[in-house]
Amino acid sequence: MNTICKLIVASMCLLSTAACSAMGHGDGLPVEKVLIRHHRFSPSTVTVPANAAFNLEFAVLDVHRSPVIVSGPSLGFTSLFVPGSARNPNSTKQITYVDLKRKHVTIPPLASGTYEFSCECFGDKAVGRVVAK
Repeated sequence: MNTICKLIVASMCLLSTAACSAMGHGDGLPVEKVLIRHHRFSPSTVTVPANAAFNLEFAVLDVHRSPVIVSGPSLGFTSLFVPGSARNPNSTKQITYVDLKRKHVTIPPLASGTYEFSCECFGDKAVGRVVAK
């Protein structure tokens, strides 16, 4: 990563951390978990009830140790900094979602419809969707 990219990522980290800390994760809202692996979101589509707030949580598990910045302007967030987590290729330990560094954002109640979130995951663009029914 060049110096400018590192500065941008560091700035986003500070902004994202402050925003997420203010929202709190122990708020009793349902949590929808999305894993970023092999440059893709899994699941790529999350279905939630319309008109109900929830937490959208992201974790990275890839061979890269780089963080990822996820954005979802239609969901009310533009730069969520998700720290990188990498599996040690020499380890036999199975890594679970709980082992990963995670970041979440609280999504306000959504009207029925489809909303997108995306990231430039290690040079590839990944797109995910939230469907509110």
